[in-house]
Amino acid sequence: MTVKTKAPISPTIQTKARQLLEFTQKIAGTYSYSTNLFNAVFSPSGKAKDVLRDDEFDAFFKTKEYKAIRKLIDNLPRPPVQDYVADGIVSLRLPKSVYSALQKEADSEGVSVEQLCLSKLVAQLREPV
Repeated sequence: MTVKTKAPISPTIQTKARQLLEFTQKIAGTYSYSTNLFNAVFSPSGKAKDVLRDDEFDAFFKTKEYKAIRKLIDNLPRPPVQDYVADGIVSLRLPKSVYSALQKEADSEGVSVEQLCLSKLVAQLREPV
């Protein structure tokens, strides 16, 4: 019987993971809500995209630094649900795989898919809303 062992995390990934943890620790106190800190680190324009290449994320997610970052994020409160009047309605058909990925991320953040999509869309706008 063969025993599976964890592949060691490369020194490069460890260095980048420590850099992201230090960044997150530095800015954590400036955010009131978990979603804001999450976006500062992991959104498409977040620090993780500056530090890690796309092919490095899987290894990064296995580090103790990633777990520490998630703990910092999870220790912040979730934002309150805000009532708003929609100024426009967009209906978008998504492949099941994309919707599934969005649903998983929304669940992990404790928000609806609509709220997650809105935050991702707003983060990509050139002008602040």
